[in-house]
Amino acid sequence: MNANYTWSHCIADINGGSWVGSVGGGLNDANDRRRDRGNCQTQTGTGANQSLDRRHLFNINGVLEAPQFKGRVLRAVASNWILSNSYRYQSAQFLTATVGSDYALNGSAVERPNQLLVNPLCDNPRTGCWINPAAFSTTVPYGTFGNLGRSNIPGPTFFELDSALSRAFRVRERMTLEVRGEAFNLTNSTRLNAPTTARNSSSFGQILSTQDPRIMQVAAKLVF
Repeated sequence: MNANYTWSHCIADINGGSWVGSVGGGLNDANDRRRDRGNCQTQTGTGANQSLDRRHLFNINGVLEAPQFKGRVLRAVASNWILSNSYRYQSAQFLTATVGSDYALNGSAVERPNQLLVNPLCDNPRTGCWINPAAFSTTVPYGTFGNLGRSNIPGPTFFELDSALSRAFRVRERMTLEVRGEAFNLTNSTRLNAPTTARNSSSFGQILSTQDPRIMQVAAKLVF
């Protein structure tokens, strides 16, 4: 069994701690770089912000191998099975709300609104209300920037339990058959995607999709 835990914090001045695309990669205000100082984030396409600043990361995995039993029947049925499991947890990614229009008159449509409430999240955050719409203005005065910082709204956390069961059967002296079954998200838990962050959207603050449900697969491999 192995386990590890990491605490980290990444801060950057640009909306792209590891910029791999052209979407929203520039500074909000070219004359004030510190306005965009916030938690690291990368852009991988339209609407696909992914946070690089994950404060807490925890992983644990273990492998259990069945012993070689003495009885002929028990040895044939139960010996040499290998069960491996892994669990992964990541704390919340950080999101940025946008107004969706060029109120600053600088040619950008990814500007941020004014934050009106200290807590940007809904009471008891859930799919129908994760980010509180009342916490942000719908517009800002033309020729100005909103006061909201970048990448400072916590989204959902992530976790997953995966498991695999395998065994190699000796067919001949130089031939073995390996069978394997795997399950990803073994508990079939609901893992939420990020909420809508465009303030001018009717679904602002709502989570409209989830990550994959349980996925299972089986395979067999003949080695000779």
